[in-house]
Amino acid sequence: METHEVLVTDADRTKLEMQMELWGGGDAGRTWESIKRLHEKLDHARVMPASKIPADTVTMNSIVLIRDVDTAEEHIVTLVYPSCANIGERKTSVMSAKGTALLGQRIGDEIAYPIGDQVRHVRIMDVVYQPETAGHAYL
Repeated sequence: METHEVLVTDADRTKLEMQMELWGGGDAGRTWESIKRLHEKLDHARVMPASKIPADTVTMNSIVLIRDVDTAEEHIVTLVYPSCANIGERKTSVMSAKGTALLGQRIGDEIAYPIGDQVRHVRIMDVVYQPETAGHAYL
């Protein structure tokens, strides 16, 4: 399993920190766990300007091809802010365990995240679309 340093754009970090302040008003313990998990990820990430982020890195609003390590099933997911999350459209919230695990990872990385009482392992196969590479860093 090849794992790269977690990379996050300065713009994504700023937006996510602002959003976490708003989300902190939630009433469910799950919200606090999600905020804590995302906060820890951001604390350990290497932050860089959007213009310097490698094209193979998962940033906010990236469209990513992932493969389940156990079943070999492949899925396309888009990493989004919670207000844009939609299971039917495969838009995964950055506040979910899966979304937080995806943020800042790169092609070839294998990530693990909990689903209920199980742990799912997926490999990032491709970053099909990344806003920064496409010149859409304003998303």
